[in-house]
This record gives sequence, structure tokens and C-alpha cells, in this order.
Amino acid sequence: MTSAILFGFVLMQQAFAGPEGAMQQVRHKLVLLADSLSKQHDLHEYEPCSLFDDSATIAELHILSDHVSPAVRYYSLRALARRGDSSSLPVFVHHLSDTSRIVVGAGDVWGQGPLGWYVANELLDIYFRSSPTSCFQYLSVRSLAIDTVVSSAVLGLARYQKAEDVPLLRNRIEHMMFVERIPPGGRPYYPYYALATIREFPHPAFFSVLKRAVHMCQSPSAIGFNRVFVQAVVKFKNRDACDFLSKMLREAKGDGVWLTKVAVVAALLRYPDAVFHSIERDLTLDLGSYRIAQRWAMEEW
Repeated sequence: MTSAILFGFVLMQQAFAGPEGAMQQVRHKLVLLADSLSKQHDLHEYEPCSLFDDSATIAELHILSDHVSPAVRYYSLRALARRGDSSSLPVFVHHLSDTSRIVVGAGDVWGQGPLGWYVANELLDIYFRSSPTSCFQYLSVRSLAIDTVVSSAVLGLARYQKAEDVPLLRNRIEHMMFVERIPPGGRPYYPYYALATIREFPHPAFFSVLKRAVHMCQSPSAIGFNRVFVQAVVKFKNRDACDFLSKMLREAKGDGVWLTKVAVVAALLRYPDAVFHSIERDLTLDLGSYRIAQRWAMEEW
């Protein structure tokens, strides 16, 4: 056993006096895995790393998030993002400035960049979208939402639905929708965060943003945008939203006709409301398209 492994194992034993037997073996495997990962810079989605997700405690993950290896830091932070613990937000904020470069691979998708970039655009996205607001520290989330680095913090702030946040949210929504330049590779796709924020907090002050952005739905390549856009409209659940959807359906052209119909059906399956009865009554889809709408209704993005 190398000195690095021995030091890590002793540290674990001293910091966490866990149960004997099977769980102690898991702790030992976790330390060995951390040492193995410290020898590589390419990160792959493979089974041993489930130890971070399934077996490490929150306190252990906090310690491992400061490991010398960027690979160990990444997997520890990813596990923390999936846990959604309120004590973890300061840990993520600390690592936004982490400049260690890593290569992350999952299936056919590969990316390379500073660990801080993955914290801002992947891990905090998981954290804010999958955790209840009770897990967040409001003032910390609001502070992050002001900064343009963490787009998902705007969505996290919207989930509180506080009236005093409306001016800030509107400013960030408009900036993400119309000003922010989408990086090469499309991540982060800022308009999605703008739409998801409106969908989460359908305040009347945001409805005009949707009217300004409707032209972005017309391209056949805008399938994902169209789906989230229509869901944001439907969440207002009022006559203005109903009239807006009716106008979108009337004015759709070419491939946009099918796209808009499926997006509307998906949104109404996800967020049903009697105010849209007239639209539901007049919409027809073939069975294949309806199944696509059902799938879209279940997708977050």
C-alpha cells in the first residue's frame, strides 16, 4: 500500500468511525478508488464511481471535494449535486474558481475544460433542478443569480417565487434570452434557462418576454426550445396564455405546424387546465405524434 493510500485510509478511519464489516470495506474501496482516479485526468462514467454516489457520506464527500486529484474532486462534487444537501452550496461556490483541467466522457459525449466550468454549468444545474428549495440557502442563491457565471442559479432563485426578486429575475431572463452569446458546443444554452425560469415562476412581468421571443420557435431545429417555450406559456394558465397559444398554432408554417402542435399537446399533458379546453378540443394528432408528445411531457428540458 502506497503512502498516499495509507494516509487517505487512516484519515478516513480517524474522521469517520463507521460500522465494522461490510461498510468498512466500502470505505476502504472508496479510498482506493480515489487514489486510482488521482492517477488520471480523463473521467469516464463507469461502475466503480457509483461508490461516490451510493456509499460516501455528505461529510466524506466534503472532504474528498478538496482532494489533490481533480478527478476525485469532480466525482465528489457530482455526488453532492445529486444528494441536494443544504450544506453543500458553499462547497460548490468554492470550486467555481477551480482551474484544474479535466476531460469528462459519458457515452459519445466528451468535454474538456476547467473543473470550475463543470461546477457552474453541469453540477450546479443538477443541484438546483433536482433539490427542493428547503435545501438551498436563499441569500447565497440570490447572490449567485446576480452573477452571470451560474445560469442555473436564476432557476433556483425563481423557485422561491418571491415578488421582490421579480426585477432581478426579469433582467437575467432578458439577458439570457436576447443578449448572452451561446458558447461553441451549445453549453450552456442560455435561452433554456430563461424559459425554465419563467416556467418555474410564471409572473405577469415575464409574459412580454415570451411574446418577444416567439420568433425563436419557428425553426425546425428549435425542437427543444419550442417544447420548453410552450410549457412556459401554459404555466400562466389564463386567457392571455390561451390566446397566445391559439395565435402560435394559427401562424405556424411548414414543419413548424407539426412542431407547434406536438409541443402544445405535450405542455397540456404536463400542465392541464380548463382554460385551454378550446385548444384541446380542436387539436388532432396521429398516434405516433401523440406518443412523442407524451414523451416530451415527461422531459425536463
